[in-house]
Amino acid sequence: MDRCVFACMSTFYELSYVCVCLPTLGLPQIKTVSHTEAASIPYVATTALTALVNAGYMCRGNCANKRVLITGASGGVGKFSIQVRTLTMTCSHNAKGLVRGLGADEVADYTAGDVAAELALLEKWVLFVGIMSKCWALGLLMPWAGAKYVTLVTPFLLNTDSMGLLEGTVHSGFILHQKAITNMCNGVFYRWGFNVPDGLALDKVSQLVDARKVLHTVCSTMSTTLHALSCSTISTIMERGVVIGGYSEDG
Repeated sequence: MDRCVFACMSTFYELSYVCVCLPTLGLPQIKTVSHTEAASIPYVATTALTALVNAGYMCRGNCANKRVLITGASGGVGKFSIQVRTLTMTCSHNAKGLVRGLGADEVADYTAGDVAAELALLEKWVLFVGIMSKCWALGLLMPWAGAKYVTLVTPFLLNTDSMGLLEGTVHSGFILHQKAITNMCNGVFYRWGFNVPDGLALDKVSQLVDARKVLHTVCSTMSTTLHALSCSTISTIMERGVVIGGYSEDG
């Protein structure tokens, strides 16, 4: 084809040299960004939209006056979410300027004491998206008003890795069902959010990026040959956005 494209891929293709995807999931590369910047967009965009739209039922017609709380807002998914919806966010102290600059209404520092108590003084929210697992956020949602708790931190992969695909899936389903019923009795909908490749959503995102309405989320780039770099180091870097691994010409 001799064309540069970017696409929604599942997590199974991370760090792959060659990937094959459905034609509906691949789009011509965004003209206003580099290859590296374009690579940072699909995963965080589709993950954020899955949490906000598919699980949280947010759309252009109903989100004008809804209050949304997101934890871990300075990461890739959080930074994208801020730009598509005005939110209240939590992040560490040295990322507050970054998060406010992207458009968040209110920012709370989760490293500076009891952030749950600080947020409890504010008006309650109708949607929580947990990029970091925070059970205390359930108490901050407006009960019996259609409020939704969406967490991106789930035991699904851990269960399937440790128990096998079938048993792990069944066990995860039982956990989700149990939590959903428990929280529904308290007037809050409980849901899990996952990255779901969506070519139509990515096409809309590419238009927003071309129009400079959404910025890329690259915080660092590194060669995939640097195997000595620990996972903990990568996790620390990713608190500020997306880490892009690049293949050098000499392998």
